[in-house]
Amino acid sequence: MLFISTDLALKTQFFILLTILLSIISVLVGFFHPGVPEATTHTIVQGGFTPFKTASFTDVFALFFPAVTGFTAGVALSGDLKNPRNDIPKGTILAIFTGLVVYLVLAIGFNLFVNRNLLINNYNFLQQVAWIPILVTAGIWGATLSSALGGILGGPRILQAISMDGITPPLFSKTFGKNKEPRNALIFTFLISEIGILIGDLNTVARLVTTFYITTYGFINLAFILEKWASANFRPSFKVTGWVGIIGFITSAIIMFKMDMPATFGAIIILGGLYYLIRKKQLYQDISDVWPSVLASLIRITISRFSKMKLSEAHWRANILLFSGGEAIRPHLMDFSKQIAGKQGLISNFDLIYKPEEQRLFPIRHEISPENLDKESEGIFSIKQYCNNIYKGIEMISATYGFSGVEPNTIVLGWGRQTEDPLRFASMLGYLENLNLNIVMLDYDKIRGFGQYNQIDVWLRGGSNNGNLMLALVKFLHGNFPWHRAKVRLLMIAQTDQNREKLNKQMNRLLETMRMKADVQIVTQNKNENIHDTIKTHSSKSDLTFMGMAPVIPGMEKNFIENADNLYRNLGTIVLVKASDFFSELDIGKQKPNNHSENSGKKTAEHI
Repeated sequence: MLFISTDLALKTQFFILLTILLSIISVLVGFFHPGVPEATTHTIVQGGFTPFKTASFTDVFALFFPAVTGFTAGVALSGDLKNPRNDIPKGTILAIFTGLVVYLVLAIGFNLFVNRNLLINNYNFLQQVAWIPILVTAGIWGATLSSALGGILGGPRILQAISMDGITPPLFSKTFGKNKEPRNALIFTFLISEIGILIGDLNTVARLVTTFYITTYGFINLAFILEKWASANFRPSFKVTGWVGIIGFITSAIIMFKMDMPATFGAIIILGGLYYLIRKKQLYQDISDVWPSVLASLIRITISRFSKMKLSEAHWRANILLFSGGEAIRPHLMDFSKQIAGKQGLISNFDLIYKPEEQRLFPIRHEISPENLDKESEGIFSIKQYCNNIYKGIEMISATYGFSGVEPNTIVLGWGRQTEDPLRFASMLGYLENLNLNIVMLDYDKIRGFGQYNQIDVWLRGGSNNGNLMLALVKFLHGNFPWHRAKVRLLMIAQTDQNREKLNKQMNRLLETMRMKADVQIVTQNKNENIHDTIKTHSSKSDLTFMGMAPVIPGMEKNFIENADNLYRNLGTIVLVKASDFFSELDIGKQKPNNHSENSGKKTAEHI
């Protein structure tokens, strides 16, 4: 019948409804009809119903549950409704309310008008209670047929709809006739139904069906909660408080696990498989998706709370503002930034494109760089920006980019060895230093690169906070695959041999505090060489060398550049670090001022 016409099946439901209504009336009239029979010996069934006082929650729930499953047939047929937006909520509530009333009226009537022994011992007590017994049999058949027709009407249409969305095979999306009958989906649904019949154990089938029904109800409530909380476009015509959804979801979850835990886990696995299939196929339809709204709401809450928190050095993560000059040109800067950011940090990569003919600093609004759109790296945001002055562009972006809670805390850029204006470059570093941001500059050796990723040298200087930042960066660096086996050396220059033992103890205590493994090496500087020569002697073969950056003193930019170029030449790839005030100073090797020093009272631009 369904294969021929859905309309015929729907019209049949009216006759079934009439039959069920007459059977209920027959039972209700029987309550008041004189001569309601008592239980007799021949009506007692061995192993009959369990008395109510010992019935479990599962037994009572199983009795009532069918009253709240029939409404899904109407929901599944929403495509055939004239006004589904209004008809579905009203019809659903009325169907549940009607079923609840019928169940309560019958339960109260059985308690008041039917003999208790008859209820406990006779499966067929309604035949004796009813005014016209044959109507009870007709009502049972009608209820069974109604449930079967409801399932076989709705199931194929659901399968047809998800096939049209590309989730299931397109074979089931094919339609027939003017009413677009889902005949292929109907045949498949019929075969599944036959498998359930051939199982031959109604209890097993009931377990599976009940679990999937409750799972559906639970996720309907969850979807309602998420939409109401996060979606700005969620404006249902039928308004319900969010607590209804929360209670409904929690209750469904509790009932699922209480009734049948194995079947519950099976349902979760199947739903997880369907979700994975949809994600794998990357199915994006022109429908409202709640997850962007949920994530936006979570971001809003997280940022609001995060901005009020005071972080310590132990919880510091790199939020990097990278000026790569184009990832294709200098890929080493992006690779290095990924390594020091780790899995917890963020990277905002600005590709500044020089446009000297433009009148404004930033002629057009920045755009997302297409070269990173297809990458799977999380926490990396590449932005392309045109500007008429690179130095001013870096200064402006560094001063304004970000907002409370997620401000960049570290600027990463390359050492300006090829810059046409080294003094302006040094002046820019001084500006960035005044912004109180961590500055990390990579001087990449194009010949040696990062070598064999075998050795990292960290040069410390007493009384500076650069050391804490360098150790934090090395910790993240060491957690990445290329560097995970690299040997880390902590080096410090001792002014005299008497300080060597004291410095060694202090540095080992520092490593214990930071839970890092490294070799400590105290270097004694020869009288005939300067600090730059000492560093080159010990770190010329290192794959990566960390050093602190001297402050850029106004008026001494040329001295700053000359000292830096002299030190970096023939030293391989190095990282120059200037820490912000967030990091505390290291007391290791801190020297008291010497009034007789030749540099006393004189500022220098010396790098370590």
